[in-house]
Amino acid sequence: MDEAESTDADMRLRIKYRRVATLLLLIAILFTLWTLAAVLSVFSFQMDARWALLSPTEWVIIDTALVAFFLLIDLAIYSRYRAKTRPLHPKAPKVKKPRKTKIDKAPAPPTIKGHEVYTVTLPMGAKGGIFSKTFIPIDDNRVLQLRYQMIPPTTLWPSKQ
Repeated sequence: MDEAESTDADMRLRIKYRRVATLLLLIAILFTLWTLAAVLSVFSFQMDARWALLSPTEWVIIDTALVAFFLLIDLAIYSRYRAKTRPLHPKAPKVKKPRKTKIDKAPAPPTIKGHEVYTVTLPMGAKGGIFSKTFIPIDDNRVLQLRYQMIPPTTLWPSKQ
């Protein structure tokens, strides 16, 4: 059997198992609703306990057994499907997704409260020291940040000579 036939067979098997599981779930829900109606009619409407052929206790016991049986069938269907679709060699090496490197990621523009920030430092290229920061709104989505060097680093940390 080639791979196309195998995939088609797996798909048909998946559809068949899904239909059976859905049918069992629907039957269980309908039977549970019937049991609920039988119990509520006896206790709420004071109807005869055997109006639905069985007492409310018997309906609850049958409903519990039926739901448990359907659950076991669903688990058997699921385990059989997993066994049929599982690869033949479970210890085969998995193909790893390529990892993103820093080069692959585009740097996000700096933002403050959702506004894109454009920064201007005076004097140009100044590093270190103490700066004042002033934010000036350009429009609804952009802000200009002015950084002015108030105290240069040589004043703060005089070099040893």
